[in-house]
Amino acid sequence: MDTKQIDEHQPKSIIKTFQPPQLETLDDLLDYAYMQKEQQNTSQALITLNRALELYADNDYAPFIIIEMSNILKSKGAYDEAIRIYNKGQSLPVVQKNSHLHQEFVNTIAYLRILKNTLLSHGLSLYPFEQIPLAIRQEIDSEFLYWRLNTK
Repeated sequence: MDTKQIDEHQPKSIIKTFQPPQLETLDDLLDYAYMQKEQQNTSQALITLNRALELYADNDYAPFIIIEMSNILKSKGAYDEAIRIYNKGQSLPVVQKNSHLHQEFVNTIAYLRILKNTLLSHGLSLYPFEQIPLAIRQEIDSEFLYWRLNTK
């Protein structure tokens, strides 16, 4: 196995060619992805989580893979991609069977859209979630609450 680490600033073509080790079990894939995340190798973590999702879409843990992928993307300010991941997650069998979980995915997509649009209105696209100023977070939360109250 090639243990060379991929720098997040290398050209995208190099990152896209990264292949995680030939891990097959869900536990092994998740352990590897979490290790990569801890080492700040977020592209490798996302690729590995995506592989886990492809192999185990029918598993009850699949929604948590979506959540983890979205959290990584939010930490990079990649809100469009996080929305795309949640949209994909709505088609997971476990989400389709659970109306409460499906509604949580819908709510999260709405929150991410509000977050993205609010950041854009402040000229802050691709702004990491953890660095959003408190005043803007309050604006996002207020807008989301308004949305929630008007969609019931």
